[in-house]
Parts: sequence; structure tokens; C-alpha cells
Amino acid sequence: MASFSGNDSRQKSQDLSTALKPATAAHLRPEVIIARLRRHGRILTFHTLVLLAVPPLVGYFGFSLAEAWQRSLVIAGGGIVIFLLCVLPYFAWLGGTYTITTKRIVVRHGFFVRSRSEASIGRIREVRVRATAAQRMFGSGTVLLLVGSEDPLSLRDVPGSEQVVSMLHELMERSYAVDSALSPAQTPAGVTE
Repeated sequence: MASFSGNDSRQKSQDLSTALKPATAAHLRPEVIIARLRRHGRILTFHTLVLLAVPPLVGYFGFSLAEAWQRSLVIAGGGIVIFLLCVLPYFAWLGGTYTITTKRIVVRHGFFVRSRSEASIGRIREVRVRATAAQRMFGSGTVLLLVGSEDPLSLRDVPGSEQVVSMLHELMERSYAVDSALSPAQTPAGVTE
């Protein structure tokens, strides 16, 4: 069994510090959360209507049956329908978030299995909006972010999509302006471009 002394850990820390280059100017700026978004709430309309319709139907048809096992079967079926068509879609909606910060965009989705995608603001080449007629009525849309040669990062059915796009354009311009404004003569000591 190997033991490490304090000198070994300090040596490893120094080796790591010398292997890594100093921080760039972009890394010195603090990251601030600009917005946290979810998909538009109107996607839960059908599920809400099911939640409002199933209990009265279960009550009417379930308690008009003569046998207790039939009533129990109707009540259990209504519970399964509510769980599958109301509860699971609601948690799926809650599990998806879009976080926009001053440095990056983070897309998270999934409830049982979480998935996360990130894109740096500085790597975004183009921002596009796609909106169906229903999305335009509610002021939402899908924002597509073209990042490098990868597939576009999609912010699906974002409420206020036009404001999100203008905010992203402003963040992109600021990112490019800050990176290009710091010339080697203006760079603080210990910071490289």
C-alpha cells in the first residue's frame, strides 16, 4: 500500500501548474446566468384536458357499475391513464431546461436519464429561428444555434424566441468584442491570449 507525503502532493500540484498554461482573458470574466428557460407551457394543454376529463368520467362510469371489482378496475384504469398521459409528460417538461449564461448555453433534458449539451457563445456561428403558425400565435419558436461543424444545437419551442435571439446576438457581439479588444499590450500580467 503506497502512502503519499505532503511533499509528493505539492510536487504534483507544481507539475500540474507548469503543464497548464496561464488563463486566457476570456477565462477571467465571471460567468453570469442571463436566463433559464423551459419549453412553452402550451405543450401541456392536452395533458391538462385529460387530467380534467378523466376523474369525472371515472366517477360516472365507475360508480354506475354493480360489481366492486368492476369499479376497482375502472378506477385503476383511470389512474393509469392519468399517470401515463398527465404525470409523466409533466415531469418530462420539468426535466428540460435551457440555461443561457454570458459564456455558454447549456441544454439539459431527461428525467430518469439526464442528458446535457453545451455550446460556448464564442463558437456560435449563426442563430436561426423556426416558428410554426401555432408557435407564432403564442410568441414562441425553435432557436437553432450553428456551432462549428457539428449538428445545430436546438432550443425547442422557447417562449419569447425573438427576444432570445436578440439576446444571443448581443452576447455573441460582446464575446467577440472582448476577445478582440484585449491585445497583448493590454493583457494583464500572467494572462495570455
